[in-house]
Amino acid sequence: MQYVIAALVMIFISTTIGVINQRKARKRRIAELRAMYGKKPEVKKFAFENVGLHWHQQAERVEEDEKIDDITWNDLDMDQVFARIASCSAFIGEQVLYSRLHTLPKDQEAIAKFDEKVRYFDAHNAVRESTQLLLDKFGFSNNSYTMPNYIANLGSYRIQNIWFYRVMQIVLALSILPALILWDARYMLLFIGVYCINLIIYMQSKSKYEVDLDMLGRILRVVKTGKAFMNPKKFDFPAGFHQLEKPVHAFGYISKGLELLYAKKEAAMYGDVLGILQDYLIGATLWDFTKYDQIIELMENKKSVFMDIFWEVGELDAAISVASYRRSLSLYTSPNFSTDETLDILQAYHPLIDTPVLNDITLKGNCMITGSNASGKSTFIKALALNLILGQNIYTCTARRVVMPLTRVITSMAVRDDLTSGESYYIKEIKYMNRILQSLDKKRFLVCFIDEILKGTNTEERIAASASILEYLSSSHCLAVVATHDIELTRMMRTLYENYYFRETMVGRDVVFDYKIHEGAAVSRNAIKLLEVVGFPEEVVTRAQVLVQGKEVP
Repeated sequence: MQYVIAALVMIFISTTIGVINQRKARKRRIAELRAMYGKKPEVKKFAFENVGLHWHQQAERVEEDEKIDDITWNDLDMDQVFARIASCSAFIGEQVLYSRLHTLPKDQEAIAKFDEKVRYFDAHNAVRESTQLLLDKFGFSNNSYTMPNYIANLGSYRIQNIWFYRVMQIVLALSILPALILWDARYMLLFIGVYCINLIIYMQSKSKYEVDLDMLGRILRVVKTGKAFMNPKKFDFPAGFHQLEKPVHAFGYISKGLELLYAKKEAAMYGDVLGILQDYLIGATLWDFTKYDQIIELMENKKSVFMDIFWEVGELDAAISVASYRRSLSLYTSPNFSTDETLDILQAYHPLIDTPVLNDITLKGNCMITGSNASGKSTFIKALALNLILGQNIYTCTARRVVMPLTRVITSMAVRDDLTSGESYYIKEIKYMNRILQSLDKKRFLVCFIDEILKGTNTEERIAASASILEYLSSSHCLAVVATHDIELTRMMRTLYENYYFRETMVGRDVVFDYKIHEGAAVSRNAIKLLEVVGFPEEVVTRAQVLVQGKEVP
């Protein structure tokens, strides 16, 4: 008796210590979450090939005019923008946020609903922290990121020749009947022989099955997390806060099957004697394989249902990340959407610049922006483009005020030679430009941003081709924002395009930029002056000055 009491005391002590440690760990994690919230995320090296796997599947469900194309994404360094925003608690939040940033939804109500989540989490610290603690359990393992691909290709994960396992199940069942009915040891030997054969089959096939079962365990966790968020006692969300109830209930029968399979796997995995014994006893029935195949078959008909759960759970994580991002900004606003297709921005800045210069602009039509090298043209038009994009997909603009239309955004900026395809800079550039023209749509408004139009060819043809393209854009359902060094082009387009410019001043031998936009066209140039500033030989600078003035060297 005393040994029993001692054992019970030990169990009580170890349980108490475990509970105390869990509470301490929870408090530490909550303190960490509070310290990180509203701060710029620590630099993290994202494996974007993994983060983007959900978008590669989700893109098929998104209309073409609601997508940000790959060229625009790269032009605007959107991977870096994502990294600046993302402070998610789990892989699922990163993948949903990455997908959301790739879209420009036409549904203003959908944008507002996401904003409601962001604002709610920002105002309710306890609920936000409880949500993060639950999402923490997912982690960021590389295998988890492949979940969208697994769901998309479920058919390929079915067990080949499943009929063979079903036949062997029947043979096992039939082999025991004579022994039970006739109670003859010879028939019992027959049963034992079939049982051993089935056990060998199970042991040989088990390893591949368990790899796939790991993913099913992660899928089950997503569904159970969705179910947990539906519990009003733990998560008192407002009505309509998420759309989890319908898909979670629709996935209910599959969840029960997954729980049975995964419970058996965990019992054997943790080395429990009864669990291991159960694994061998049930394993010989080949139930694991037939049940697994049945679940995969059922899930094939519920792909979209699961992905709805995936999205809703991930969006809660993404909303918390955006709420923290807003808090980390020195200045932000939510946009006002207009129907008159004008752009009015007050104190806008680029979200990746920590100490930015703020700029205002009101555009009722197309504009051309000129200015010297390094004066801020490219950064400014990227800031405009990013404000239009982030205003629509996360309802967050880095500005004091933004009035904008719901619009497509497309760019042609960071053009590079493509050595692998043999395409020159100019060929690549005109392909980029042509895709803008092909994207013009009378139904959906488009804002395009072009940095240094057609700089990859000779001056005479560049001016002619650029003027023709700009005239075409001016008569289309779009607003074009064009940065150029070609002063001649601004003169040719002055009746069709408003003119703005960036300027610089000379302070001693240095060129100083104010990075502020001004109305009108630039008249100053600094390319040769910059040669002198960076230390080119004096004769090079002098010769360049003479040539630009059209004079001969003395």
